[in-house]
Amino acid sequence: DMLIMDLLLKHLIHGVPISQKIVNRLGMDQNMDHFCVFVMDGAMLPVSEVEALESRIQKQFAARLFVTDWQAENKCILILFMTGPDGDSVENALTGWLQENNRAEHCLTRGCVVNNIDGIRSSFLDCLEKMNARTQLKRTIKDEIQSLDAKDNQQKMLEKQILKYLEIHFRDEDLSQVKVADEFRISTYSLSRLFKNQIGIGFREYVNSMRLEYAKTLLLTSSYSIREVAEKSGYTSESYFGRIFKATYGVSPSVFKDQ
Repeated sequence: DMLIMDLLLKHLIHGVPISQKIVNRLGMDQNMDHFCVFVMDGAMLPVSEVEALESRIQKQFAARLFVTDWQAENKCILILFMTGPDGDSVENALTGWLQENNRAEHCLTRGCVVNNIDGIRSSFLDCLEKMNARTQLKRTIKDEIQSLDAKDNQQKMLEKQILKYLEIHFRDEDLSQVKVADEFRISTYSLSRLFKNQIGIGFREYVNSMRLEYAKTLLLTSSYSIREVAEKSGYTSESYFGRIFKATYGVSPSVFKDQ
């Protein structure tokens, strides 16, 4: 799913073509031959709300909805695959859902409906034109540079906040990618990309590395049993802890403790 979203966003923002192979991987009904993009102002919706919204649109319109954040612009992008050209009905349903869930602060803009998947970028650009026309915002080059600097600083601050959060909560048994994404009002997609692009490893690998380093300290400095060390390090399964510890360090926790 992350790879698919990567390709869709690259198409929207950078114009990278979508191949038939990717279309096939999307697993779409062949009757889904119309496409539309929505842009929504405001921070990302919680993952549970996104899943509820996607399910509702699928049931009501036999359509497929992809939702992710456009973090650089503090907006959400909604990509709709549908069986007919009636974008108005879907827009009304989305607006109604936002109102029902007290999300009236999110302003929704719909692009034109297209009948070719390679046309979804034109729908996206149509959204941007409508948003610019509505705000009638005129920026100088200096304004644009200041805006880019501010976004870059915001991204760095977000990264620091997430890493600080993990320093505090990495031992929590219920820690998950979804929980962290919701905590910082971003999508799981953006969280994954942040770790891959800025830190160089995935979210799970990063959390496991922190837990294993903590477990090593406990094994060397405490009298806790292997089960207790696993629990205190954030693992709910002693056997899983043993497997991942041995895969990382080459020896089991018990052997490491006795060395």
